[in-house]
Amino acid sequence: MISAFVFGLIGLAIAGLGGWLAALGGSPAYLAIGAAILLTAVLIARRSAAAFWVYGLTMVATLGWAVWEVGFDWWQLAPRGGIIVALGIWLWALGLSGRLREPDGGRGRPLPIALSVLFCGAVAVYAMFQDPSAISGEVPPQVVAGSPDLGGNVPPEDWHQYGRTPFGQRYSPLDQINTANVAGLVPAWVFQTGDVKLPEDIGETTYQVTPIKVGDTLFICTPHNWAIALDAATGTQKWKFDANSGLNPNRQHQTCRGVTYWRDPGRSEAEACAARIYLPTADARLIALDAATGKVCPFFADGGTLHLEQGMKYNPKGYYYSTSPPVAVAGKIIIGGAVNDNYSTMAQPRRSILRAGKPIQPIPPTAGRCFPWTRRLALCSSRWAIRAPINLAWAGRPTPKNTRPGSWPWT
Repeated sequence: MISAFVFGLIGLAIAGLGGWLAALGGSPAYLAIGAAILLTAVLIARRSAAAFWVYGLTMVATLGWAVWEVGFDWWQLAPRGGIIVALGIWLWALGLSGRLREPDGGRGRPLPIALSVLFCGAVAVYAMFQDPSAISGEVPPQVVAGSPDLGGNVPPEDWHQYGRTPFGQRYSPLDQINTANVAGLVPAWVFQTGDVKLPEDIGETTYQVTPIKVGDTLFICTPHNWAIALDAATGTQKWKFDANSGLNPNRQHQTCRGVTYWRDPGRSEAEACAARIYLPTADARLIALDAATGKVCPFFADGGTLHLEQGMKYNPKGYYYSTSPPVAVAGKIIIGGAVNDNYSTMAQPRRSILRAGKPIQPIPPTAGRCFPWTRRLALCSSRWAIRAPINLAWAGRPTPKNTRPGSWPWT
Protein backbone atom coordinates (compact mmCIF):
# COMPACT_ATOMS: atom_id res chain seq x y z
CA MET A 1 0.00 0.00 0.00
CA ILE A 2 2.96 2.33 0.48
CA SER A 3 3.75 2.10 -3.23
CA ALA A 4 0.16 2.88 -4.16
CA PHE A 5 0.19 5.86 -1.80
CA VAL A 6 3.45 7.26 -3.27
CA PHE A 7 2.25 6.83 -6.86
CA GLY A 8 -1.11 8.35 -5.97
CA LEU A 9 0.41 11.36 -4.22
CA ILE A 10 2.84 12.11 -7.05
CA GLY A 11 0.15 11.52 -9.68
CA LEU A 12 -2.24 13.83 -7.89
CA ALA A 13 0.39 16.58 -7.68
CA ILE A 14 1.37 16.30 -11.36
CA ALA A 15 -2.26 16.08 -12.51
CA GLY A 16 -3.31 19.04 -10.38
CA LEU A 17 -0.46 21.30 -11.41
CA GLY A 18 -0.69 20.04 -14.98
CA GLY A 19 -4.38 20.92 -15.07
CA TRP A 20 -3.55 24.40 -13.83
CA LEU A 21 -0.89 24.73 -16.54
CA ALA A 22 -3.33 23.55 -19.22
CA ALA A 23 -5.96 26.04 -17.99
CA LEU A 24 -3.39 28.81 -18.45
CA GLY A 25 -2.81 27.75 -22.03
CA GLY A 26 0.21 25.51 -21.45
CA SER A 27 0.87 21.94 -22.51
CA PRO A 28 -1.77 19.37 -21.43
CA ALA A 29 0.92 16.69 -21.29
CA TYR A 30 1.46 16.94 -17.54
CA LEU A 31 -2.27 16.54 -16.88
CA ALA A 32 -2.28 13.35 -18.96
CA ILE A 33 0.89 12.04 -17.29
CA GLY A 34 -0.54 12.71 -13.84
CA ALA A 35 -3.77 10.90 -14.73
CA ALA A 36 -1.79 7.88 -15.95
CA ILE A 37 0.22 7.78 -12.71
CA LEU A 38 -3.03 7.93 -10.72
CA LEU A 39 -4.39 4.98 -12.75
CA THR A 40 -1.17 3.10 -12.01
CA ALA A 41 -1.64 3.81 -8.30
CA VAL A 42 -5.14 2.32 -8.43
CA LEU A 43 -3.86 -0.82 -10.17
CA ILE A 44 -1.04 -1.18 -7.61
CA ALA A 45 -3.60 -0.90 -4.79
CA ARG A 46 -5.55 -3.72 -6.44
CA ARG A 47 -2.30 -5.70 -6.82
CA SER A 48 -2.92 -5.92 -10.55
CA ALA A 49 -0.04 -6.67 -12.90
CA ALA A 50 -1.76 -4.44 -15.46
CA ALA A 51 0.14 -1.63 -13.71
CA PHE A 52 3.27 -2.80 -15.56
CA TRP A 53 1.64 -2.23 -18.94
CA VAL A 54 -0.07 1.04 -18.04
CA TYR A 55 3.02 2.61 -16.54
CA GLY A 56 5.38 1.18 -19.16
CA LEU A 57 3.33 2.80 -21.92
CA THR A 58 3.21 6.00 -19.86
CA MET A 59 7.00 6.09 -19.70
CA VAL A 60 7.42 5.54 -23.44
CA ALA A 61 4.75 8.12 -24.29
CA THR A 62 6.30 10.66 -21.91
CA LEU A 63 9.70 10.10 -23.47
CA GLY A 64 8.27 10.54 -26.96
CA TRP A 65 6.59 13.80 -25.96
CA ALA A 66 9.74 15.10 -24.26
CA VAL A 67 11.97 14.33 -27.27
CA TRP A 68 9.41 15.91 -29.57
CA GLU A 69 9.40 19.05 -27.41
CA VAL A 70 13.12 19.55 -26.67
CA GLY A 71 15.01 17.00 -28.76
CA PHE A 72 17.90 14.99 -27.32
CA ASP A 73 18.89 17.72 -24.89
CA TRP A 74 19.84 15.96 -21.64
CA TRP A 75 19.43 19.02 -19.45
CA GLN A 76 15.87 19.54 -20.69
CA LEU A 77 14.92 15.86 -20.82
CA ALA A 78 15.97 15.23 -17.21
CA PRO A 79 13.33 17.45 -15.53
CA ARG A 80 10.63 16.09 -17.82
CA GLY A 81 11.41 12.43 -17.23
CA GLY A 82 13.51 12.08 -14.09
CA ILE A 83 10.65 11.41 -11.69
CA ILE A 84 8.86 9.26 -14.26
CA VAL A 85 11.86 6.96 -14.68
CA ALA A 86 12.49 6.83 -10.93
CA LEU A 87 8.91 5.63 -10.39
CA GLY A 88 9.43 3.09 -13.16
CA ILE A 89 12.44 1.63 -11.34
CA TRP A 90 10.36 1.50 -8.15
CA LEU A 91 7.59 -0.36 -9.98
CA TRP A 92 10.11 -2.76 -11.52
CA ALA A 93 11.45 -3.60 -8.06
CA LEU A 94 7.87 -4.09 -6.86
CA GLY A 95 7.32 -6.53 -9.73
CA LEU A 96 10.42 -8.52 -8.85
CA SER A 97 9.03 -8.96 -5.34
CA GLY A 98 6.02 -10.79 -6.82
CA ARG A 99 3.40 -8.62 -5.11
CA LEU A 100 1.41 -7.88 -8.26
CA ARG A 101 -0.70 -10.61 -9.83
CA GLU A 102 -2.02 -11.56 -13.24
CA PRO A 103 -5.81 -11.95 -13.76
CA ASP A 104 -5.45 -15.72 -13.35
CA GLY A 105 -3.78 -15.25 -9.97
CA GLY A 106 -0.30 -15.98 -11.22
CA ARG A 107 2.74 -13.91 -10.36
CA GLY A 108 2.94 -10.69 -12.38
CA ARG A 109 5.70 -10.45 -14.96
CA PRO A 110 7.37 -6.99 -14.93
CA LEU A 111 8.83 -7.35 -18.44
CA PRO A 112 6.92 -4.33 -19.87
CA ILE A 113 8.18 -1.97 -17.18
CA ALA A 114 11.72 -3.42 -17.37
CA LEU A 115 11.90 -2.81 -21.12
CA SER A 116 10.54 0.71 -20.70
CA VAL A 117 13.10 1.59 -18.01
CA LEU A 118 15.97 0.21 -20.08
CA PHE A 119 14.77 2.03 -23.20
CA CYS A 120 14.46 5.36 -21.36
CA GLY A 121 17.86 4.82 -19.80
CA ALA A 122 19.43 4.19 -23.20
CA VAL A 123 17.89 7.38 -24.59
CA ALA A 124 19.15 9.32 -21.56
CA VAL A 125 22.71 8.05 -22.07
CA TYR A 126 22.52 8.93 -25.76
CA ALA A 127 21.26 12.45 -24.91
CA MET A 128 24.17 13.03 -22.51
CA PHE A 129 26.58 12.89 -25.45
CA GLN A 130 24.61 15.21 -27.73
CA ASP A 131 25.10 18.96 -28.14
CA PRO A 132 21.81 20.33 -29.49
CA SER A 133 23.08 23.91 -29.30
CA ALA A 134 26.02 23.28 -31.63
CA ILE A 135 25.82 25.16 -34.93
CA SER A 136 28.10 23.94 -37.69
CA GLY A 137 29.55 26.31 -40.20
CA GLU A 138 32.66 28.11 -41.40
CA VAL A 139 33.98 31.61 -40.92
CA PRO A 140 33.73 33.52 -44.21
CA PRO A 141 37.24 33.83 -45.71
CA GLN A 142 36.71 37.22 -47.30
CA VAL A 143 37.90 40.40 -45.55
CA VAL A 144 34.90 42.60 -44.83
CA ALA A 145 36.87 45.59 -43.50
CA GLY A 146 40.46 46.38 -44.39
CA SER A 147 40.99 48.68 -41.41
CA PRO A 148 38.26 47.92 -38.88
CA ASP A 149 37.60 50.26 -35.98
CA LEU A 150 38.82 48.32 -32.93
CA GLY A 151 37.95 51.14 -30.52
CA GLY A 152 39.92 53.22 -28.08
CA ASN A 153 43.06 53.87 -30.17
CA VAL A 154 44.90 51.17 -28.25
CA PRO A 155 48.41 50.44 -29.60
CA PRO A 156 48.57 47.05 -31.34
CA GLU A 157 50.93 45.60 -28.73
CA ASP A 158 48.79 46.73 -25.76
CA TRP A 159 45.76 45.26 -24.02
CA HIS A 160 44.15 48.05 -21.99
CA GLN A 161 40.91 46.40 -20.86
CA TYR A 162 39.37 42.99 -20.29
CA GLY A 163 38.37 42.89 -23.95
CA ARG A 164 41.53 44.83 -25.00
CA THR A 165 39.63 47.94 -26.17
CA PRO A 166 36.43 49.67 -25.00
CA PHE A 167 34.60 47.66 -27.65
CA GLY A 168 35.41 44.45 -25.81
CA GLN A 169 36.24 42.45 -28.96
CA ARG A 170 39.22 40.58 -27.42
CA TYR A 171 40.98 40.81 -30.79
CA SER A 172 44.69 41.47 -31.18
CA PRO A 173 46.02 42.81 -34.49
CA LEU A 174 49.48 41.31 -33.80
CA ASP A 175 50.44 38.57 -36.24
CA GLN A 176 53.89 37.39 -35.15
CA ILE A 177 52.31 34.40 -33.39
CA ASN A 178 50.11 32.43 -35.76
CA THR A 179 48.84 28.92 -36.48
CA ALA A 180 52.16 27.94 -38.01
CA ASN A 181 54.32 28.62 -34.93
CA VAL A 182 52.02 28.64 -31.90
CA ALA A 183 52.82 25.01 -31.10
CA GLY A 184 56.48 25.94 -30.60
CA LEU A 185 55.94 28.57 -27.90
CA VAL A 186 57.79 28.11 -24.61
CA PRO A 187 57.43 30.08 -21.33
CA ALA A 188 59.53 33.27 -21.25
CA TRP A 189 59.07 33.76 -17.51
CA VAL A 190 56.81 32.67 -14.64
CA PHE A 191 55.62 34.90 -11.80
CA GLN A 192 54.24 33.54 -8.51
CA THR A 193 51.85 36.00 -6.86
CA GLY A 194 52.10 34.35 -3.42
CA ASP A 195 48.34 34.66 -2.94
CA VAL A 196 47.08 31.17 -2.04
CA LYS A 197 43.79 29.75 -0.84
CA LEU A 198 43.60 29.82 2.95
CA PRO A 199 41.95 27.20 5.20
CA GLU A 200 39.27 29.70 6.20
CA ASP A 201 38.52 30.78 2.61
CA ILE A 202 35.19 29.99 0.98
CA GLY A 203 35.00 27.19 -1.57
CA GLU A 204 34.88 29.42 -4.64
CA THR A 205 38.24 31.07 -4.04
CA THR A 206 39.61 31.19 -7.58
CA TYR A 207 42.27 32.84 -9.75
CA GLN A 208 40.43 34.27 -12.77
CA VAL A 209 42.28 37.45 -13.68
CA THR A 210 42.70 38.69 -17.23
CA PRO A 211 45.97 40.72 -17.21
CA ILE A 212 46.06 44.08 -18.97
CA LYS A 213 49.16 45.49 -20.65
CA VAL A 214 49.95 49.18 -20.96
CA GLY A 215 53.33 50.05 -22.46
CA ASP A 216 55.94 47.83 -20.80
CA THR A 217 53.79 46.94 -17.77
CA LEU A 218 51.33 44.14 -16.99
CA PHE A 219 48.69 44.78 -14.35
CA ILE A 220 46.99 41.90 -12.53
CA CYS A 221 44.98 41.28 -9.38
CA THR A 222 44.69 38.21 -7.15
CA PRO A 223 41.77 36.49 -5.39
CA HIS A 224 42.38 38.42 -2.16
CA ASN A 225 42.52 41.73 -4.03
CA TRP A 226 46.20 42.38 -4.35
CA ALA A 227 47.02 44.61 -7.32
CA ILE A 228 50.42 43.85 -8.86
CA ALA A 229 52.40 45.55 -11.64
CA LEU A 230 54.97 43.49 -13.56
CA ASP A 231 57.62 44.24 -16.13
CA ALA A 232 56.11 42.70 -19.27
CA ALA A 233 59.49 41.63 -20.68
CA THR A 234 61.02 40.05 -17.57
CA GLY A 235 58.16 39.32 -15.16
CA THR A 236 59.84 41.37 -12.45
CA GLN A 237 57.47 42.91 -9.92
CA LYS A 238 57.33 46.71 -10.05
CA TRP A 239 54.88 47.27 -7.21
CA LYS A 240 52.20 45.52 -5.19
CA PHE A 241 49.15 46.89 -3.36
CA ASP A 242 47.12 44.89 -0.82
CA ALA A 243 43.51 46.10 -0.48
CA ASN A 244 43.09 44.20 2.82
CA SER A 245 39.57 43.16 1.86
CA GLY A 246 39.54 40.49 4.56
CA LEU A 247 37.58 37.24 4.60
CA ASN A 248 33.83 36.79 4.91
CA PRO A 249 32.06 33.40 4.91
CA ASN A 250 28.94 35.02 3.41
CA ARG A 251 30.69 35.74 0.10
CA GLN A 252 29.94 33.40 -2.74
CA HIS A 253 33.05 34.32 -4.72
CA GLN A 254 36.52 35.26 -3.51
CA THR A 255 38.18 36.35 -6.71
CA CYS A 256 39.35 39.29 -8.80
CA ARG A 257 38.84 39.09 -12.55
CA GLY A 258 40.77 42.19 -13.52
CA VAL A 259 41.61 45.85 -13.00
CA THR A 260 40.89 48.94 -15.11
CA TYR A 261 43.43 51.38 -16.60
CA TRP A 262 42.63 55.06 -17.22
CA ARG A 263 44.84 57.94 -18.34
CA ASP A 264 43.72 61.30 -16.95
CA PRO A 265 43.99 63.82 -19.82
CA GLY A 266 43.94 66.66 -17.30
CA ARG A 267 47.27 65.68 -15.70
CA SER A 268 50.81 65.81 -17.04
CA GLU A 269 53.00 62.71 -17.19
CA ALA A 270 55.04 63.98 -14.23
CA GLU A 271 52.06 64.34 -11.91
CA ALA A 272 51.01 61.62 -9.49
CA CYS A 273 48.07 59.52 -10.63
CA ALA A 274 48.28 60.79 -14.20
CA ALA A 275 47.53 57.18 -15.15
CA ARG A 276 45.46 55.09 -12.78
CA ILE A 277 44.52 51.52 -11.99
CA TYR A 278 41.06 50.96 -10.53
CA LEU A 279 40.82 47.88 -8.31
CA PRO A 280 37.43 46.36 -7.34
CA THR A 281 37.39 44.46 -4.05
CA ALA A 282 35.45 41.65 -2.42
CA ASP A 283 34.20 44.01 0.30
CA ALA A 284 32.41 46.34 -2.15
CA ARG A 285 35.07 49.01 -2.67
CA LEU A 286 36.66 50.56 -5.72
CA ILE A 287 40.22 51.82 -5.12
CA ALA A 288 42.14 54.22 -7.37
CA LEU A 289 45.90 53.59 -7.60
CA ASP A 290 48.75 55.41 -9.30
CA ALA A 291 49.67 53.14 -12.24
CA ALA A 292 53.35 54.11 -11.91
CA THR A 293 53.81 53.50 -8.18
CA GLY A 294 50.81 51.56 -6.85
CA LYS A 295 50.09 54.28 -4.28
CA VAL A 296 46.50 55.28 -3.52
CA CYS A 297 45.19 58.41 -5.27
CA PRO A 298 43.90 60.29 -2.20
CA PHE A 299 41.71 62.78 -4.09
CA PHE A 300 39.49 60.01 -5.50
CA ALA A 301 36.25 59.49 -3.53
CA ASP A 302 36.97 58.99 0.19
CA GLY A 303 40.76 59.05 0.48
CA GLY A 304 41.16 56.99 -2.69
CA THR A 305 38.31 54.56 -2.03
CA LEU A 306 34.75 54.58 -3.35
CA HIS A 307 32.35 52.57 -1.15
CA LEU A 308 30.00 50.93 -3.62
CA GLU A 309 27.37 49.94 -1.08
CA GLN A 310 26.55 53.53 -0.09
CA GLY A 311 22.94 54.47 -0.57
CA MET A 312 21.67 50.90 -0.49
CA LYS A 313 18.73 50.23 1.78
CA TYR A 314 19.84 46.67 2.48
CA ASN A 315 23.52 45.95 2.86
CA PRO A 316 24.48 42.81 4.79
CA LYS A 317 28.23 42.32 4.60
CA GLY A 318 29.40 39.74 2.10
CA TYR A 319 26.27 39.73 -0.07
CA TYR A 320 27.18 42.54 -2.46
CA TYR A 321 30.55 43.14 -4.11
CA SER A 322 32.27 43.53 -7.45
CA THR A 323 34.63 40.88 -8.76
CA SER A 324 35.24 42.32 -12.20
CA PRO A 325 36.93 45.34 -13.80
CA PRO A 326 34.75 48.39 -14.49
CA VAL A 327 34.62 50.33 -17.76
CA ALA A 328 36.10 53.84 -17.98
CA VAL A 329 34.53 56.16 -20.56
CA ALA A 330 33.86 59.87 -21.07
CA GLY A 331 35.19 60.84 -17.66
CA LYS A 332 33.00 58.29 -15.91
CA ILE A 333 33.48 54.78 -14.60
CA ILE A 334 30.82 52.10 -14.89
CA ILE A 335 31.00 49.21 -12.48
CA GLY A 336 28.76 46.21 -12.09
CA GLY A 337 27.91 44.47 -8.85
CA ALA A 338 27.47 40.81 -8.03
CA VAL A 339 25.02 39.33 -5.55
CA ASN A 340 24.93 35.84 -4.08
CA ASP A 341 22.80 33.40 -6.04
CA ASN A 342 19.41 32.61 -4.48
CA TYR A 343 19.72 35.46 -1.97
CA SER A 344 19.38 38.69 -3.93
CA THR A 345 17.87 39.59 -7.26
CA MET A 346 17.94 43.36 -7.68
CA ALA A 347 20.64 45.05 -9.70
CA GLN A 348 21.37 48.48 -11.07
CA PRO A 349 24.43 49.72 -12.96
CA ARG A 350 25.94 52.71 -11.15
CA ARG A 351 28.20 55.52 -12.32
CA SER A 352 30.87 57.66 -10.74
CA ILE A 353 33.09 60.53 -11.90
CA LEU A 354 36.58 59.20 -12.66
CA ARG A 355 38.62 62.08 -11.29
CA ALA A 356 36.75 62.74 -8.05
CA GLY A 357 35.06 59.39 -7.43
CA LYS A 358 31.76 61.17 -6.77
CA PRO A 359 28.77 58.84 -7.24
CA ILE A 360 26.30 60.19 -9.78
CA GLN A 361 23.34 57.81 -9.65
CA PRO A 362 22.31 54.19 -10.09
CA ILE A 363 21.17 53.23 -13.58
CA PRO A 364 17.72 51.61 -13.31
CA PRO A 365 17.14 48.37 -15.23
CA THR A 366 15.20 48.87 -18.44
CA ALA A 367 13.52 45.47 -18.44
CA GLY A 368 12.92 42.79 -15.85
CA ARG A 369 14.94 42.51 -12.69
CA CYS A 370 18.40 41.18 -13.26
CA PHE A 371 22.03 41.51 -12.31
CA PRO A 372 25.04 41.71 -14.61
CA TRP A 373 27.76 39.12 -14.61
CA THR A 374 30.15 41.96 -14.72
CA ARG A 375 33.46 40.77 -16.11
CA ARG A 376 32.19 41.35 -19.65
CA LEU A 377 30.91 44.91 -19.39
CA ALA A 378 31.80 46.58 -22.66
CA LEU A 379 30.90 49.58 -24.78
CA CYS A 380 28.73 48.87 -27.77
CA SER A 381 29.87 51.98 -29.64
CA SER A 382 31.53 55.33 -29.26
CA ARG A 383 28.18 56.57 -27.97
CA TRP A 384 28.78 54.22 -25.02
CA ALA A 385 25.71 52.11 -24.82
CA ILE A 386 26.57 49.51 -22.22
CA ARG A 387 26.49 45.80 -22.93
CA ALA A 388 26.19 43.78 -19.72
CA PRO A 389 25.54 40.02 -19.72
CA ILE A 390 22.96 39.21 -17.07
CA ASN A 391 21.44 36.39 -15.08
CA LEU A 392 17.67 36.81 -15.10
CA ALA A 393 16.61 36.22 -11.53
CA TRP A 394 12.86 36.73 -11.51
CA ALA A 395 10.09 38.69 -13.13
CA GLY A 396 7.76 40.11 -10.52
CA ARG A 397 7.02 43.10 -8.37
CA PRO A 398 10.07 44.16 -6.32
CA THR A 399 9.53 44.09 -2.58
CA PRO A 400 11.84 44.71 0.40
CA LYS A 401 12.17 40.94 0.77
CA ASN A 402 13.05 39.93 -2.77
CA THR A 403 15.31 42.89 -3.52
CA ARG A 404 17.65 42.79 -0.56
CA PRO A 405 20.50 43.30 -0.25
CA GLY A 406 20.61 44.65 -3.78
CA SER A 407 23.23 44.52 -6.45
CA TRP A 408 23.69 47.93 -8.00
CA PRO A 409 26.26 48.20 -10.74
CA TRP A 410 27.31 51.83 -10.94
CA THR A 411 28.10 54.26 -13.66
